[in-house]
Amino acid sequence: MAAIPLFDLNAPPPEDGDELRGGEAIADEAGVNIAGDEGGGGAVADEVIAQNAGNIASGEGVQPQERKIRRWLSDKERYAVYIALHAKSKGGRLEKDTTKKVAEYFNVGIQVIQRIWKHAREQVALGLKVDVDNRKTRCCGPNKMEIDLSKIATIPLNRRSNLRSLANSLGVSIATVHQKFKLVVDMTKRKKTYYLLPEEEDPLRTVQNKNRIGKVMFLTAIARPRFDEEGNVTFSGKIGTWPFVKEVPAIRKSRNRTIGTLETKSIIVNRDVMRQFLIEKVIPAIQSLWPEEDIGDTIYIQQDNARTHVPPNDPHFLQAVAATGLNIQLKQPSNSPDMNVLDLGFFSSIQSLTNCSSPKTIQELIHAVQEEFDGYEASKINRVFLTLQLCMLEVMKDNGGNRYKIPHMNKQALEREGRLPSWLSCDARVYEKALDCLEQVG
Repeated sequence: MAAIPLFDLNAPPPEDGDELRGGEAIADEAGVNIAGDEGGGGAVADEVIAQNAGNIASGEGVQPQERKIRRWLSDKERYAVYIALHAKSKGGRLEKDTTKKVAEYFNVGIQVIQRIWKHAREQVALGLKVDVDNRKTRCCGPNKMEIDLSKIATIPLNRRSNLRSLANSLGVSIATVHQKFKLVVDMTKRKKTYYLLPEEEDPLRTVQNKNRIGKVMFLTAIARPRFDEEGNVTFSGKIGTWPFVKEVPAIRKSRNRTIGTLETKSIIVNRDVMRQFLIEKVIPAIQSLWPEEDIGDTIYIQQDNARTHVPPNDPHFLQAVAATGLNIQLKQPSNSPDMNVLDLGFFSSIQSLTNCSSPKTIQELIHAVQEEFDGYEASKINRVFLTLQLCMLEVMKDNGGNRYKIPHMNKQALEREGRLPSWLSCDARVYEKALDCLEQVG
């Protein structure tokens, strides 16, 4: 069986009136007449291809076949496509309906034929040797990423609590590490998962009972961050975070401490404790950190509906505010939807970041929370405040109810593009409907 010869595909298209015949229009770079191969094998193959090309271009003998879905041409077929197109081109331009007829003959889409011709013409224009072979086998699929499994065991457990943190520690994508590890186990939470290698032993930590797991409540105050015209942070919005703890001397001695050693203990939070923290910690922090250009504006401290929170007319609170010269007010109507901005994402984010440090004592927990609070990005706080505005709009649409899902507006992408709004507008009809609802209630 005669082999299909190699042609010099860089030969210019034939001039008007010329025909592409075996051995006459195509030759290799060395000038050897390939069609004149001894034995005539090359001439036969060349003649067959040229004849097929002529049939395709003229439409003679062409029997279109039924189209198949996603048919891939072999390299020899792609080569024949180029020869057919080359034969019917004049000055690099194809005759009308040539690509359509070639596509029907080879039972592929017309875009496939057009891409082959375009790719070949680009190579000719650059003076390169034309190569129309299928590139699928060379440029298909993502690069395989190998994971050094020995590196997994060196990563601390607190960095293996979820696939994202584990992938970041390894420097690979989440999909690469998926389904390669097993899940475990209890740690400082009642249930906490870690990703382990199959041969690793499950970590174990014992406590007397679930009530002995250390817990600390924090009072946190944040405000809307401020940015200049260039996007630089002028006010981070982080007022402060304070743990509800106290230092008490140890009543008994143990193998870990002597009697009288100061220990950090959580305290029970009631209204008196909340008032004390507001007066001694929150108000001084606001006075110290609040932007000078906003000093004359009213500052609202928003609370939720917890019973321990201080009422707006508390005399001790009002006296402390009067001493600062600021206009600070407590604001949270009773039985209103819970619109605390901290619960919309800030607390869950801080807790997730703190869990990665896997604290084992109350002191370590407090330090971890303070460290994550100090490093929290102002842009994230700004996005949480925008989420609060979205929730307010949904509450108005629901006539003051909370039967809605927190809406999303792809804030992070808008921020990257510089299109993140500072404030959200409210439809006039929604606003009027909310006013009517308030009139009916009150």
